[in-house]
Amino acid sequence: MDSEIDYKKYLEAVEQQSRVFFVLISHVLVKGPKKAYSQLFLARLKVEAGHLEDFLDYYGCLHNKQWFPVRESVAVIKSFSGSCFKCTRLIEQLPKKRIFKDEIEFKESIVDAYSVLKKALYNSCKNSITQFKKVGVVQKVCPIDCSFQNDYPDLGFIEKNRKKRSIKSAEHAAVSLATSFLNIAEDFGQLKKIVKTKKSDYLGMIPDVFDEAKLMQFENKFHSLQSLFDTYLSESQKLNADKTLPSLKNYISVIYHLLDIGTKCSHYIERHAAYFKPSLLTSVVQPVSDLDLVTLIIDTFIANALVFTQKAQRLCKETLINYEKRGKIKVNIPNYRGFHVRPSTLIAKIVIHYGTEIKMIMDDKTYNAAIPLELFRANEVINAQKRFMITRVVNNMKLIKEKNSVELDSVKLREAISAVYIQLMENNDITLYNKSFSFEDLPPIHGEKIAAYAKRAITHHLATGTLDIKSDQEVCFEGDVRVLEDIKILAENGYGEDKFGNNIVLPKELSYLRR
Repeated sequence: MDSEIDYKKYLEAVEQQSRVFFVLISHVLVKGPKKAYSQLFLARLKVEAGHLEDFLDYYGCLHNKQWFPVRESVAVIKSFSGSCFKCTRLIEQLPKKRIFKDEIEFKESIVDAYSVLKKALYNSCKNSITQFKKVGVVQKVCPIDCSFQNDYPDLGFIEKNRKKRSIKSAEHAAVSLATSFLNIAEDFGQLKKIVKTKKSDYLGMIPDVFDEAKLMQFENKFHSLQSLFDTYLSESQKLNADKTLPSLKNYISVIYHLLDIGTKCSHYIERHAAYFKPSLLTSVVQPVSDLDLVTLIIDTFIANALVFTQKAQRLCKETLINYEKRGKIKVNIPNYRGFHVRPSTLIAKIVIHYGTEIKMIMDDKTYNAAIPLELFRANEVINAQKRFMITRVVNNMKLIKEKNSVELDSVKLREAISAVYIQLMENNDITLYNKSFSFEDLPPIHGEKIAAYAKRAITHHLATGTLDIKSDQEVCFEGDVRVLEDIKILAENGYGEDKFGNNIVLPKELSYLRR
């Protein structure tokens, strides 16, 4: 059981712990919502707000009706100061990055977002002062050096004189980075539907369509990519020789920062905004309207992150081509009807996903594996070989040898062909998809022998999809080994379907194909 608090000592402790915090928020109120804040100042404010929030949580403010608004006001300041810091970082860094030189609209959108978030921070500071007064906290300030209110002084930069390391795994890391990015980008692309939504529907998007948790997942994934780059590539000699990797790293960094801000803003809407509804407000103000903030999240942070993700995808594909390792694999053809729509489409999606050239080779003919219609054409070769193989099987059947020399009437021929089909099915030489069919729509030709009739019937039913012929035919794929590995996994999993053409679940390595 919690012990009763010594309230007088508790107030003194709060006053002591909040002294620097009050200096900082007082500075915000003096400057007003239109002035810019330095990165150093915003970073310090975020740290102090976080420290004070933890202190208040330790003593149970989260569950006390008088102190909960105090704790909320501090938490909101932490959130908005962090968002403002990220905006200032983007605004300061963008002009230094060559790939963002012509991104004028993007720069303007970040400046506009910063203006909205600065006002939200200003209003939050006003609210915090009010809430602390309500609980009787004397707002003491301490004399601290306020030089951090200014930005980093322009002193130039320390000489870059560390030698780049020759990292053996750098090439592998570059490929891993590009491949991982492409996989994450496929998932992230699902958010395109959000930016196409009418603005009148924006408020209904959180949490039904996206929320803090979803954005945080993507934020963490892109952050992991940035860490991978910093660990294995940033100090590698490979970086000096590769013009693509630095640009890719810049895109990853900006996408991560955009999603970080979007996540913080979503957190405010889901966690804090309910306590600042106009109907509930008395002595405090709403930091920012929910609609304005959701609009920022969608139109600025998510939309721009999606744009840069698409641009980075092209760099990833260039990287994979630059570090391409070529190889060959042989896999079985699809069980069900060869390279029809589903297998051909899935193979093409794998190839397009990586952006490298993959060839499919069969019977000395070459097909572009990135084009489903090209793969469809292989069925001509596959079916010709199937017909040749099944004809040989049929001709060697005892039943055929016994009756082929005898002229049978139409009734006897149909009985014989039915017996042939049954035997072929029992031996797993054919798979029948429509077991209720008959031979009535395929009457024998006058004078036709059982072997010829069987060949014509099987050819007809193969063409109409009534049956398929079991085949151990193999096809060769040639190209980048990373792409070939995914094609091999697809083939080992029936090209996404069972022997009757029903859709099956693909392994997690190919989850991007189902998006």
